[in-house]
Amino acid sequence: MRELGPIEIFSRWFAEEERDNQEHCMVLTTCCNDRPLSRTVLLKEFHENIFTFYTNLHSRKSQDILCNNTVHLLFVWKDKQISILGKAEQVSDKRADEYFYSRSQEKQISAIVSKQSNSLSSYKDFINEIESFKGSIIRPEHWSGYDVIAYQMEFLERKCHRRNYRILFKNIEGDKWASTELYP
Repeated sequence: MRELGPIEIFSRWFAEEERDNQEHCMVLTTCCNDRPLSRTVLLKEFHENIFTFYTNLHSRKSQDILCNNTVHLLFVWKDKQISILGKAEQVSDKRADEYFYSRSQEKQISAIVSKQSNSLSSYKDFINEIESFKGSIIRPEHWSGYDVIAYQMEFLERKCHRRNYRILFKNIEGDKWASTELYP
């Protein structure tokens, strides 16, 4: 696996898992004021060493990224795991618009109505707000996305008898990566 770069390995592993997992889930960990927090988000795009997800900019994750834009992504599959460290940068308004308007109308309305991470008196109230929405469907300014630019990627492949294979890649510059195999 060492002869392949981290982008090639990720692409192969992701393609294998994509057949079974249409949601493209990943765990995003942020850390602000020494308080780490992890949550599941959906990977919406990736190319080279850039991994993109979309969210409400008023959310806890977005506030954490404003505080500290170093984030961790984790993909966990049956016999494989990928751990990524990177810097999160907000996508352009153009890209946020393109993705927002590619979503179903139901998801657009949910994004408009949601006051993500705020207290909710009851879930039923939220559903009622969605169902009674009559406004224009315009991407809210508080809805956007983040590119996570990876500078470190670690791959773990589980093997029999815990003889797992691990390899760590660190970005040196541009598309150049240094690799080190690790004990499991």
